[in-house]
Amino acid sequence: MAQPTTLAFAYIEEFRCLTDRCPDNCCHDDWRIAIDEKHARLYQHTYPALYDIIAKDDSGYHMRRDKAQCPALDQGLCAIHRDYGESLLSDTCMNYPRMYRAFDHFQTKAGTLSCPEIARKCLTDAHPFALVDSVLPDHHQDGQGLIQQQTQGLDASRWQQLQTALIGQILDSERSLPEVLQRLALQVEAMEQQPVTEWQTLFDSPVARQPASNANTPGSSTLPLVVLLEQLDRPGTPESMRQGVLNAFDVLPTEGQPEFRLQPRYQHYYAQFSKALDQRLQRYTAAEITRTGFPLLSNTSAGQDYGLSLREWFHTLVIRVMSLRLLVVINSGNSDATALATDEQWVEWVYQFSRKVNHQPVGPCELALRLELNEQGLPRLATCLDFNAL
Repeated sequence: MAQPTTLAFAYIEEFRCLTDRCPDNCCHDDWRIAIDEKHARLYQHTYPALYDIIAKDDSGYHMRRDKAQCPALDQGLCAIHRDYGESLLSDTCMNYPRMYRAFDHFQTKAGTLSCPEIARKCLTDAHPFALVDSVLPDHHQDGQGLIQQQTQGLDASRWQQLQTALIGQILDSERSLPEVLQRLALQVEAMEQQPVTEWQTLFDSPVARQPASNANTPGSSTLPLVVLLEQLDRPGTPESMRQGVLNAFDVLPTEGQPEFRLQPRYQHYYAQFSKALDQRLQRYTAAEITRTGFPLLSNTSAGQDYGLSLREWFHTLVIRVMSLRLLVVINSGNSDATALATDEQWVEWVYQFSRKVNHQPVGPCELALRLELNEQGLPRLATCLDFNAL
């Protein structure tokens, strides 16, 4: 019996773990590392030393945490992998930072930007989002352990064509980041009204109408800052980073709740380097599309955190892209307001931001802004994209 087609994005197919050379090992952060039942039973009956470093709660088995790091971490290396071999690793550890999805007749392979090496490849490689033929690893052969996703009529070839067109549009160097996202907003509206098999035509057709900006939309000067602070209010965020964001805003004298305005020097910085900044942010946007499986709505937690409809998914993407834009402009302006940030700085900011938002539940402020965008539509979106409105 022929094996289903597996398609991988070039950045994940070429990925090689840096192990002890990694600038920020993934086992350091206070993440929940799930242990599947199969490995938990194996540890219990055959490897008691490993069973002693796992725990169980209402959500299942997981690695214990020792001062916000995995107890198996030893001098930058995984002691389980080193001493027992890869087969003793849980699926979580064998997969990360890879993201596998199984469809009716094909599978896909992507990655997450919370890994420094994935962030580097997505932000700096020449063609990181090209699709290439691949194979599933042994522990996922024939889709084993993967949740079946719905393709709604797309086969591997049509999915590849759709992804190529979508990402090509996102990376369009002739358009600014707001133009790219406004165009996608209109396409998402149309996609919700058409069968999946017709979506390809939307990316082959010009989009003429653009939403008008309205800087007076309620909450436009406050929520982006509040959302970013909420996203940074996670374990491991340096206090200096939070203070740097807070200090970049002036408090406006108003009645009732205070309002904030981004200081002019950061707006000037963005105006000076907007083209280069936008192109880097467009790469982040493309990478998030590959991570979450868009435009097909994922059945997995890595994707559902973006929402359960195309509109919700798109608005969450906008919020996270705009949060990252604000963060890197402030960090860049604080580092050297006369020069574009280096690739190394960008990689660090992107993977650190992704660690805050990709592995934690969506916060109430982010959900509130998502709801605003869902209800108010294109004018509110245009305001959110307008950097001068911050």
